[in-house]
Amino acid sequence: MFWEGIPIGDFVHDSGVRGCFCLTPTNERRCDLAECVANKSVDLVLILDGSGSIGDETFQLQLNFAVHLARRLNISQSASHMAIIQYAETPQLEMSLNQYTLPNQVEWAVQRIKYLSGATNTGAALKFALENGFQGARGGGIPKAVVVVTDGQSQDAVSEPAQQLRDAHIMVYAIGVTNLVNVHQLHQIAGNPQRVLTVESFEELDRSLADSLTWDMCKTEFRPGTPDIICAPDRIGVRASTKKPFDGYVFVMDHFHREECRAGPEMFPDPRSIGITVAFTDCNVHRYRSVGFTFFVAALFRINPFFFE
Repeated sequence: MFWEGIPIGDFVHDSGVRGCFCLTPTNERRCDLAECVANKSVDLVLILDGSGSIGDETFQLQLNFAVHLARRLNISQSASHMAIIQYAETPQLEMSLNQYTLPNQVEWAVQRIKYLSGATNTGAALKFALENGFQGARGGGIPKAVVVVTDGQSQDAVSEPAQQLRDAHIMVYAIGVTNLVNVHQLHQIAGNPQRVLTVESFEELDRSLADSLTWDMCKTEFRPGTPDIICAPDRIGVRASTKKPFDGYVFVMDHFHREECRAGPEMFPDPRSIGITVAFTDCNVHRYRSVGFTFFVAALFRINPFFFE
């Protein structure tokens, strides 16, 4: 059923999703996005840069971006949830994951956030997100994601806390703003070049970027039945979600007997969220150079279909 008078590319929500009105190819993606977020959920922690280089006016642009995301994510009790952390010298939780379950509530809470100012300790914010941001997360087949916004270089290390997030099966996105940003650190944070976004100014933290980010989170392969391969400079990881609690081990073939080559239920953050990370020096796992400085690692992930039914 299609409705007249509805903005192009938006769904109508009342008792459910009613339809999507697309007239041009430009808006077809908006329809795809609206349909995707209507049927898939995410627990998202948004980390905003409140350091001294930002300033009040620019910080407001980050808050506007948070509102764009909230409007796109189909936030509700049964759909997506969003938390917000602001960081400068120290991080603080501005909004917990399940504190608000309606978009207008989130928008109200976002506009009440006050700018911190101070040093840029992005690593501390990542660690804080892992320890505090996902309290109340629903687990199961609902992916967890972190989105970090920064305009410069962190004054503390980001690699280890970012890896800990990924080891906990959390997707990490890094948004770098202005040409002063440290691109190498962005890649350390995200661990995946496809999850690194850069823009030249905070004015570009707009609806279009929110759409692109939401679309990537929504279509991500980290869904039940399809593993996600995570590549790092010194290790490789595999993660997946299952529909039924997983009671077993994920291990490197022919190396189950070695503790560093297997992961069991006691190591999984959720019985339906499984994975393993292995260093290239362990478990006979190797990477091969094909051309220039590009390395390739082949990964084969097998699991009993019982857990996906």
